[in-house]
Amino acid sequence: MGGELAGAPKEVAMILRRHSHATRDETTTPAAFRAIQSAVVGMYSRHPSPSRKDKLEFASTRMELRLRFCGVSGEDYVGRDVLDAGCGTGEYSCWFASRGSRVTGIDLSDESLKEAQAYARAAGLKGIRFVKQSVLQSGFPDESFDFVYCTGVLHHTPDPFRGLTELTRLVRPGGKILVSLYNSFGFAPRELRRQLTLRLGGERLEERVHWGRRLFPFTTRRLLEGPRNDPEAALYDYFAIPHETLHSLGEVLRWFDQLGLEYVGSFAPARARDYPALVGHRAYKKVDRPLYSPILALLARLSSLSTSPEFERPGPLSRLLVQIVWLLCGIGVFCLCGRKPRVGYA
Repeated sequence: MGGELAGAPKEVAMILRRHSHATRDETTTPAAFRAIQSAVVGMYSRHPSPSRKDKLEFASTRMELRLRFCGVSGEDYVGRDVLDAGCGTGEYSCWFASRGSRVTGIDLSDESLKEAQAYARAAGLKGIRFVKQSVLQSGFPDESFDFVYCTGVLHHTPDPFRGLTELTRLVRPGGKILVSLYNSFGFAPRELRRQLTLRLGGERLEERVHWGRRLFPFTTRRLLEGPRNDPEAALYDYFAIPHETLHSLGEVLRWFDQLGLEYVGSFAPARARDYPALVGHRAYKKVDRPLYSPILALLARLSSLSTSPEFERPGPLSRLLVQIVWLLCGIGVFCLCGRKPRVGYA
């Protein structure tokens, strides 16, 4: 469908409008499934994302805190088989390869994979390959990987739970899965902006970006920061994505329970008592601005310091409090990490 949906058949356009909202639709039909996947892949083929020029530098500023609070250490990925599911332009695939992992990056966007491959070759990275596969049905044998990393992907698929089920199948017993999703609290303001540009711009993705620029100039300026191969990739990802869903901490933890995954950690932390450790971490000031917030600093002062190296599973009250804080701070994306038991999963 390329950069616009105006030329799509009328029934396809209607499907995308109906499924463009920010809730998980349990009744996605096969036609809707195909339409959503085609539209999302089409947009990312025309505007690969994140498309950073210095992919290793971009990933390095994010991985230390993310992995620390998700309970992931070098033992989980160094010298091991790592799957970057929905790798996009390869920022995190390349980071894992630079740390000595044997990396497989999969995506359905040909242009994204080309950019990822070109960077990996230019950087002289070894032990890395990129394959055109879907996170919903990869085709790899069971238990092919020691660590599965999937950030910013499942919420753009027609069925995020199906995607997590496939990733669980692929990880070996004792291995970990780290996924990130849009949060139904913290991401709500951004989703409202996207819905407004959808109303004004209609089926043409270029028009949605046009209205996003006009209505939200400060957001646009922030999105255009940093060198990218495609300067407008972030604008399309923010204002024009054809489909996305929002999810709460409780919902994804229930998915973990259904798949037999043991909770390991979360980023941003899912318990208030873990924020002193976050704010006091050496890498805290390097993170994105929504996370580097005086509100989080205040929460850290009011919370007791967690001294346990393992992060306990958050209860309902803690999840509610933390997600309200995410809304106030503009933290729209969260990561959860789970471990597949060595005895297998149900």
